[in-house]
Amino acid sequence: MERILINNQGKTKARNIVEKIEKGLFDLSHVENLLIILRSFSGGNKIFREVADLVAHNDERDRGIVNESLEAAYLSMRFLNDYTLAGKGIDLTQPFPLYVKKHMGYQIDRCVEGKLQSEFKLTKERLKTRLNKLFKDNRVNQTTVLNDKISRETLLALNYICSFIRSEYAFNGDQLIKEIINVLRENQIVHTENAIQQQAEKINICIMALLHNTNFKLSGNSGRCAIACENSPLMMHNLGTNENGQNIAVPAEALTHGILSIHGEFLQTVSGVDVTWVFPIFTANHVTEKWCEQNIFRKEQEIVGNHTITFQIADFKGDIILNDNFKLELC
Repeated sequence: MERILINNQGKTKARNIVEKIEKGLFDLSHVENLLIILRSFSGGNKIFREVADLVAHNDERDRGIVNESLEAAYLSMRFLNDYTLAGKGIDLTQPFPLYVKKHMGYQIDRCVEGKLQSEFKLTKERLKTRLNKLFKDNRVNQTTVLNDKISRETLLALNYICSFIRSEYAFNGDQLIKEIINVLRENQIVHTENAIQQQAEKINICIMALLHNTNFKLSGNSGRCAIACENSPLMMHNLGTNENGQNIAVPAEALTHGILSIHGEFLQTVSGVDVTWVFPIFTANHVTEKWCEQNIFRKEQEIVGNHTITFQIADFKGDIILNDNFKLELC
């Protein structure tokens, strides 16, 4: 199918925004508008299209890279709860939940190719093909069952992919900036790559603000994306010992909340208890303290022995805006 490129009117609009970005004279709305203008003309740049779709339709997404990453995490936890922690196995010759097959497909994507080849003489593509051919699905009952003979190597491979949980970022800031530049070049929109790269940090913090509180529809559940940081709460003092072996509070100014990211999260009931699982989705290596206003942080205290320990919490709950200084702050 021949690719559709943006028309001259759209190209002019995009170019005007790009000029502002290159000069550093832009804000979140410029990034948002650029994504929306170029959304339908992004070609094979899947990360760009994903982010543009999320910006355009952030009410509740049921498809795309981020949705797949979040759903893969959810199905991993569901399988862990239903089978691993429950000490249950799966009889492939009897109908079992269809989500397990979908979980297997996601797990294949997260396998190390070399591991499959060396241990089971299978590639990811070949194992996925076998997974789809070997089982007969019942969409009405949401079950599946083995419908053909299965080789020993395939059975061992399926056992292996159900034996681990691996989470990784769906994409990162460098990949996104690369695809923004790709879309501009492919649509013949005049731009200066180095100038855009120099604004990468600001562009990516805009993306974080735009993706915050995005909702997703999963298989039998729902989830959301939100801004988070590596370390919170952060203990502002370490407990140490003096020369007499007594506990003392030692200032720890070097401690940091770490890197900002977009996390996916969903609620699941485990052994009768509601648990919120959190998984990484997107990061661009922004240091939390540098890119957040002070109203993001609050302090709480706790008594430990004879000492009062202060904790600092980075609070990203609720509505967050990106101000004129490209810092996140609570409304």
